[in-house]
Amino acid sequence: MSPHVFWQTVRIAYERAMSSEGGDLDEPIDWSSGAQAVQRPLSSGLDLWLSPAVVSDFYVDDFDFLPEADRSRLEELVDKFRSVTEKVPPSEKTSKDQRDEARPLLMEIAKILDFERYQDPDALRLGKLIERELARYRLDGIARLEFKTDFDHTGDPGIWIRVYLDEASSKTDDEFLENAREIRPILDSVARQVIGEDGRRLIRAGRREEALERWPYISFRSIGDRAETAGAT
Repeated sequence: MSPHVFWQTVRIAYERAMSSEGGDLDEPIDWSSGAQAVQRPLSSGLDLWLSPAVVSDFYVDDFDFLPEADRSRLEELVDKFRSVTEKVPPSEKTSKDQRDEARPLLMEIAKILDFERYQDPDALRLGKLIERELARYRLDGIARLEFKTDFDHTGDPGIWIRVYLDEASSKTDDEFLENAREIRPILDSVARQVIGEDGRRLIRAGRREEALERWPYISFRSIGDRAETAGAT
């Protein structure tokens, strides 16, 4: 199976649950993704994120790239969320107690998927694998990594990796550049290795269409720059 549908439906549900009205919106949610479509009655005033459809495409084996503790916790949270939402009548307005019981479960699922750092399902899988391999090098100076997969201006698949250096490694422009020059070739090599191994694994699993030879695009920022940007938004 593929985790794409699960990732997308959880993200939609998470955004609705985090809305100012707690997901109690009039507009219908489009659960469709590829050939899969999850249907649910749509009526004004319903909490449309509070549905077992949100996690109906979860298969724990799709997340074999996660650390064992995260994978086990994700499976546990999905089971609890499904159990809670299956008790919600599909055509009735939900109660505060039902929302209060389900929302923390959905929030923790979203925390594991970390939409801010891994901006799509392939970025989550490749990013986790790259981070795991990169940890072997015990590199100093990396405060945060962010990942996104897409196609470049030539139409070729790529993975965009943004590296945030910590304050100690970016006190001056010279220190920033020196640390970036040290990290870049190692990260580039690790990314290429992971992408190649992941592609072969996907092919063996019968998911050849997902086995893209992505080119790594690596950029560097100071963690201080990120804090300033976040504070301005």
